[in-house]
Amino acid sequence: MKILRTFAAAFFAASLLSVTALAADPVPVTNLTGIWNWTSPSPTGPVVMVAKLVQKDGKLSGTVTGRQGPAEIADVSFKGNAFSFKVTRTAGTQVTHIRYKGTIRANTITGTIEWLNADGELQAKQDWSASRKS
Repeated sequence: MKILRTFAAAFFAASLLSVTALAADPVPVTNLTGIWNWTSPSPTGPVVMVAKLVQKDGKLSGTVTGRQGPAEIADVSFKGNAFSFKVTRTAGTQVTHIRYKGTIRANTITGTIEWLNADGELQAKQDWSASRKS
């Protein structure tokens, strides 16, 4: 009987520690599926941006839409709640790659956006925060 009480006490203590650990650091939401909105500064004023993303079977696809219309995402990587993808924009003969890097937590993405020239050289960088449309 003493062994049974000891086992029960140990099980209860382990369960309590597990619940406490989960409450202190909630499990991040790793599904990026949804419509994400943010405002990006530009020389001509703020631009409202929209990303429509679908995460299914371990793959991420979608588009990012701004003043130049929609562009498909590419070069996707993600693990847990961290991810990145690239969008390529062309204006005349000028090619710009825009790399989005972020971390998702519930319905918010925070991270950075990097503008790269056609050779992959960093031209500009800014902080990024997007909200999932409900």
